[in-house]
Amino acid sequence: MTAGAGAVATGAVGTAAAQGSTLVVNDFEGDPSCPDRNDLENWTGAGSFANGGGGTGEVSDGALRLEYDNAGWFGTNVNQDVGDYSRLEFVVRGDAGGEESHFTVNVGGTQTLLSELTDDSIGTEFSTVAVDLDDLGVSGSVSAIRLNFWQQNSGAIEIDTIRFASGSTSTPPPTETDDGETETDDGTDVEGQTVSVDLADDAIETDGSTEADVVLSEAPDGVSGFDLTVSVSDTEVATIDAVDLDSTEFSSVGDSTSVSSDGSSATVEAADLSQSVADGATDVTLATVTLAGEAEGDAEVSVDVSVNVDRLDDNDGNDIPVDTQGTSLSVGSGGGGDDEDDEEDNTGEQTVSVELADEAIEADDTTEAEVVLGEAPNGVSGYDLSVGLSDTDVAEIDSVSLESTEFQTVGDSQSVADDGSSATVEAADLSEAVQSGAADVSLATVTLTGEADVSVSVDRLDNDDGDDVSVSTESATLSVGPDTGGDGPAVSVDLSSESIPADGTTEAALTLAEAPDGVSGFSLSADVSNTDVATIEEITSGSEFTSPGESTSVSSDGSSATVSGADLSESVQSGATNVQLATVTLATHEKGETVVDVSVESMDDDDGDAMDIGAGRATLSVGETGTGGGVDPVNGVMPQDIDGDGLYEDLNGNGQVEFTDVIKFYYQRNDPAIQNNTDAYDFNGNGRIDLDDVVTLFRDMAENSS
Repeated sequence: MTAGAGAVATGAVGTAAAQGSTLVVNDFEGDPSCPDRNDLENWTGAGSFANGGGGTGEVSDGALRLEYDNAGWFGTNVNQDVGDYSRLEFVVRGDAGGEESHFTVNVGGTQTLLSELTDDSIGTEFSTVAVDLDDLGVSGSVSAIRLNFWQQNSGAIEIDTIRFASGSTSTPPPTETDDGETETDDGTDVEGQTVSVDLADDAIETDGSTEADVVLSEAPDGVSGFDLTVSVSDTEVATIDAVDLDSTEFSSVGDSTSVSSDGSSATVEAADLSQSVADGATDVTLATVTLAGEAEGDAEVSVDVSVNVDRLDDNDGNDIPVDTQGTSLSVGSGGGGDDEDDEEDNTGEQTVSVELADEAIEADDTTEAEVVLGEAPNGVSGYDLSVGLSDTDVAEIDSVSLESTEFQTVGDSQSVADDGSSATVEAADLSEAVQSGAADVSLATVTLTGEADVSVSVDRLDNDDGDDVSVSTESATLSVGPDTGGDGPAVSVDLSSESIPADGTTEAALTLAEAPDGVSGFSLSADVSNTDVATIEEITSGSEFTSPGESTSVSSDGSSATVSGADLSESVQSGATNVQLATVTLATHEKGETVVDVSVESMDDDDGDAMDIGAGRATLSVGETGTGGGVDPVNGVMPQDIDGDGLYEDLNGNGQVEFTDVIKFYYQRNDPAIQNNTDAYDFNGNGRIDLDDVVTLFRDMAENSS
């Protein structure tokens, strides 16, 4: 790293702080140190990298350098509500640039390549790469941020800062003309509008409450929908109790309104499904929040109530530029009463998560998963929980242990199911080691083999006062490669399409990565794991090989096929790469997934020596019949174009358009499967995906069902 790099990145942090609010998770300045603790005083760590003691990477000049060669993981615990922030940001540089496609980001249960989450790219100089939290499905508490570098790439990156942010960072505000007007996407000049907070009462008692309307001053082209957050500056003075749309013209779709657990903020996404907000409407109420006074004592205090608008669209789908205006609420002393009765447990909901020691392992290897309680404000006296796997065909739980925890079982209160699908444990803190305020409390450790989603459910968790603690849970996914069976070059399964409709066909090329001494001949087999989803129709040898006589065969049930071939023309020379050995034709039958495996029984080089060859694997996803069109599954389901107009209205794939399709589209509209197929979901025809597309789909559904 060159001298002064840290100063460049620090400048970027300062700019962000000046234009919006940030929550710094790691700045790698050495206090606290990494790997050990982050800036939130929570655990942080790394492993399997090519640099640093124990493969943990190296911190230098205020940046963490991670050198990777298809291996490496970085994790840092957050254990906080991030509802006040709209983005996750990395201040980062790469040795070559373009490293955003080299690792996945796992936050809130979503694990996706960074390149699929942002339009920003990593350059060779420090810059900010931002990920919209909506795209991650994150709106509340986050337990951890994980980076996974097992993506078949090598290189190095340096991370200066990891933070959550709101407001504007690198994107400038809308350009203003001399007369205070702002230009919309279609070239129309629109005056900047204002979203303000209007209090019903400017002052309330400590134990009182009031309402605040969030109001848009003017809507020259109507409003199709919006996404906003209301916040209070000091929850010791006042908190937000509720947010609703009852007094507005808008409708939420599903659970798109929420209040943070500490009452500091409320978020709401809504759409004008009935198109009630006409062009030119004024004083449009967007939402109403209920505020409760919390301050104690005789002195009157005040709290700032602010609003942040992430997006506001007009009826043409254009973004409405707005300013925001907050207000101040004064809270006085309460009206008496029994102090004991007024006391409430404000600890809020805690999170129990599954933290994998390794997110990816080889077949027949094992790893451990730790079950962790994010925070114990009033300690933990005991608990009853179970850990489960999604698929015992590819993974099993071997054991469950309390050795690395502060808890003890009583009798035979821990067990593993006979099929390895789940483990249960009841335990108590007999030594009272977990005190009030403890964080990152390890509850249990399970040993795993295989590939599956690992989930945890908590039947009961009691604090030291004997009260039941409300908890949410977060699962994890363990990925396992096939048992390659050899140390030499591998044969891969290359599907021409990883996702196709039922009652179709696709091909899989069986390809040898390299042939250092050529190939004189081979014998291999291919298998599918689920013949209800797909079967093998045919297998043929590659164009460089000859398969005489009965050297190819397919089993009667289509579950397997074998092929032998010889390079009679000596076409595959020493040093050849990407040698296609065979092609498998697959027929699809019903919706689901099947694993396609290849194993090499024998392969000789041009000297007649046996080659040590590794095996390969791929997964084929099959959707509903007639989906076609080249769209991708959305949240695991293949949408359908049921009327042939090129628009995929049937988001849940059940053959009809209904309100559940509108709900799914609303929640999944930022999914790459939708954003990368604009033509298939642009229901209002403006060339992009926006909230007005949700309104248009709703209107079309209503018209077609009437």
